[in-house]
Amino acid sequence: MYKVMWNSKYNHWYLSFGLLFFAFSIADTSYVVALVAYMLFVPLLDADWKQIKSGVFFRQYSMIAWSVSVLIIVVLIILDNQLLLFTLTTLAIAALPEEWFFRAYLQNKLGNSHRAIIISSIVFSCAHMITVSWLAGLLVFLPSIIYGYIYKKTGDLVLVILLHVLSNVLYNVYLHEIIDRITRSMLI
Repeated sequence: MYKVMWNSKYNHWYLSFGLLFFAFSIADTSYVVALVAYMLFVPLLDADWKQIKSGVFFRQYSMIAWSVSVLIIVVLIILDNQLLLFTLTTLAIAALPEEWFFRAYLQNKLGNSHRAIIISSIVFSCAHMITVSWLAGLLVFLPSIIYGYIYKKTGDLVLVILLHVLSNVLYNVYLHEIIDRITRSMLI
């Protein structure tokens, strides 16, 4: 029988600080697979974590939001077919593991409250500051709050993952160059 090795009421704090320490110690893009694996598999060792209920994904408003998100992503890919690889990569190494860890695990362990949304968003931002840049950490805070709020209200992890992918694609297509120019002008 499957036995979870770790049982403590502080597991979520250990795993969160472990994630930040791990990200800091390997702050190199070549180790992104290890960081993704950490976010996906380490929470499964927490004996007290109640995983997501599968029936939550079929609510009518979630299906509408899913459809709209997927439609927008497909239209953007049709307009620029080079976005397909970026979209799939974003799904696999950013949206899925991040939302699994920060929403489904950490936010739930903290009580899925407004306080939990803020704390998980701060940890989310810190992880981006460590692995990407200080500016990335600042830029992801507000979307993280929005993802947390949507997850709190709907309980739909797939919807939050799709919205995360959509926002990353929109950022890459429309905002990336503008923010780079602003950043360069601030440094000069």
